[in-house]
Amino acid sequence: MRYAHYSIHTERAYCDWIAKYIHFHHTQARENLFIEPKKKVEDYLQKLKNQ
Repeated sequence: MRYAHYSIHTERAYCDWIAKYIHFHHTQARENLFIEPKKKVEDYLQKLKNQ
């Protein structure tokens, strides 16, 4: 993100969103995020919508 000249605030926000996504799925390993990724993203977005 720094190479693309994103703001440090944007970088931190993206990192926070990624951490929350990983925490939502109780993921221990990065490889587990690639198992049914579309469904995982839809589940996470649905959770955000229902908050």
